[in-house]
Amino acid sequence: MIRIAILLIISLCCLGVSDAQAQKHPIDIKLEDCLEENYSTSGMMDCTSEALIAWGEELDKNYKQIQSILSDEGKTAMKDSQQKWEEFKTKEFALIDAMYMTVTKKTGGGTMYKLIGVNQKLQVIKNRALEIKGHYNYITSQGR
Repeated sequence: MIRIAILLIISLCCLGVSDAQAQKHPIDIKLEDCLEENYSTSGMMDCTSEALIAWGEELDKNYKQIQSILSDEGKTAMKDSQQKWEEFKTKEFALIDAMYMTVTKKTGGGTMYKLIGVNQKLQVIKNRALEIKGHYNYITSQGR
């Protein structure tokens, strides 16, 4: 029962960041496929951790892509924004870790809390990757 609840939580979180995004991202599809094949908490943790890494790579790719088309002023602004976001991410990850450590202590344990925490971290990175991609798409769509 708990595993079903975890799968539901992860599936709901993978639905996307905005309504404008009608199609699922290949990373989300791969994650869903992996979760269907891996029922154990350890397996789900591995799947989610792989997706977290993939979204990090997507974020890096999108950042480089937008930097390649911005003016010098835009590049500086984007770099500053990304540095501030990295600071936010570090603090947000610390908060997520602290929350689930507290919950684990209160409930007497349970590996599902680690899985939920990793999924929340994945969402932080995914949201930023999609945000930057959205900026890039907006810029490149202008003047067509």
